[in-house]
Amino acid sequence: MERGEKMLKEFKVKNFKSFKDEQVFSLEAMNRQEPNLDYFNIAQIGSQRILKSAAIYGHNSYGKSNLFKAVGKMLQIIKLCINSDYIIEVDNFKLDNFSINEPTMFEITFVQNEITYRYGFEILKNLVTKEWLYKTKKREVKIFERKNQKNNSIELSSKYKKIEKYKEFTKESELFLSSMEKNNISGEIRDVYNFLVNNIKVFSAEDMVSTITSEMVINKTVSLPQIISALKNADLGISNLEIKKEEQNLEEVPEFIKSIVKFGVKDKISDGKIYSTYENIKHNIFSKDGKNIGEINFELNENESEGTKKLYSVIGPILNSINKGQVLFIDELDSKLHHFIVKYIVELFNNNDINLKNAQLIFNTHDFYLLKEEIFRRDQIYFVDKDSQGRSNLYSLGDFKGIDKKSNLLAHYLLGHFGAIGNIN
Repeated sequence: MERGEKMLKEFKVKNFKSFKDEQVFSLEAMNRQEPNLDYFNIAQIGSQRILKSAAIYGHNSYGKSNLFKAVGKMLQIIKLCINSDYIIEVDNFKLDNFSINEPTMFEITFVQNEITYRYGFEILKNLVTKEWLYKTKKREVKIFERKNQKNNSIELSSKYKKIEKYKEFTKESELFLSSMEKNNISGEIRDVYNFLVNNIKVFSAEDMVSTITSEMVINKTVSLPQIISALKNADLGISNLEIKKEEQNLEEVPEFIKSIVKFGVKDKISDGKIYSTYENIKHNIFSKDGKNIGEINFELNENESEGTKKLYSVIGPILNSINKGQVLFIDELDSKLHHFIVKYIVELFNNNDINLKNAQLIFNTHDFYLLKEEIFRRDQIYFVDKDSQGRSNLYSLGDFKGIDKKSNLLAHYLLGHFGAIGNIN
């Protein structure tokens, strides 16, 4: 795969949770120069300039996490709508008396093989009321457009008449894109589906556990030396790492616990057995005169700090996304992590020697001090504000005029010049 082949360009959402009106989250670099950052923070794909990372700020309850939930919900619908027992449920805006009867809209624009694709749909009460897929190479052309829930409303471009046969298999509660994948379509349409389902990952850092990283190492998704190197570079005092996966006999577990385990990790149970991972963090032992005389094992979840456990939990997905050139959304990345460790993670994505496939990181944060660091272009910094009617609004620092690179962004933000800071009395 060539460098920069697949990248997210834009995401739109409307009538979802606190986002009543259409919101646009763009990773297309604005037409401005920031020479110290452009080479590292922007990927050039043909004539397009795409940002590798973005940070989102806002007061508690203003709606930062809802952007991540919106992306996650869109991907969930794409994956699961073809299942007969799946009911499409979206959380509409609730603070008026009419949005409940209006559709929820999601749209993603991305670049793949130097072609820009724009895919989206509208959902209302378990019905797909609209759906569209367009592509742009020199100009935007339609692949298909669905006018309402009926599959006979799907219109195809003349160049895509070969997918006509898939229309009849599409139910009112199914996406045409997902239905085609279910019926084993190949080629360009499958590539679009695969990008959405396999190349965009959404995590809540609060829910991430050490098992995620350990499983990635065991399954060789990421290498153990990669993990060790990343932990050492974060200056956690770690000398080495050992990961073990041990088989446990489920029959030895009491019945009430067994039922809970089967429900929670049923995909990891085989022939009546479950597997547990154990992580031993190795630290150097020193003599009285300061000489290194050996190592001691600390069990990660028993002996290490909350910050070390948190970094270990997120570093696997982070390195995996860098290895594969994925788009990684992490909600509350900075929870339990020191400012310099968050900065270190961001710089992994903005490092051309490490991020060879132009992976992208999008996260929300309360780490104000990142605004003082010269690691983001203005258009990489987003804010979420909320108005008096409870409607969240998303906007970029790049939209503000008269803010140059020498401005004290932290002071401007804390003074409320960018909004999204709340008004505590």
